[in-house]
Amino acid sequence: LEKVSLMENYIEEIPPAMSPRCPTLSTLLLNHNYSLTKIPDSFFVHMHALRVLNLSLSGICDLPESISHLENLTDLLLLGCYKLKYVPPLGNLRALRVLNLCRSGICDLPESISHLESLTDLLLFGCNKLKYV
Repeated sequence: LEKVSLMENYIEEIPPAMSPRCPTLSTLLLNHNYSLTKIPDSFFVHMHALRVLNLSLSGICDLPESISHLENLTDLLLLGCYKLKYVPPLGNLRALRVLNLCRSGICDLPESISHLESLTDLLLFGCNKLKYV
């Protein structure tokens, strides 16, 4: 299994103990799930090959800390996540090229963002609550 699209499925909740074993999953699309507010910390533990994670236009309030262990992640898409106030440390995401936080509710960026050597696109358009960059 390499790609999973769960876009526009009205997903409201991911069970707290869910930790899918998807070692070859490269793309996970959870965008347009407006009622999805939280992802359990264990969810990404067995997704070492994940390269693209799209949570855009979801109701996500918090990102799990385990997201910072997705070392192969190249694209983290959080466009329109207006309930998202905080992004966990991302310094371990050495492969991250695109971080899209446009129109999200973030108030500040993690300091670890300066360690993202591969980052080419940092998109912050419409982040009205962002205090500083």
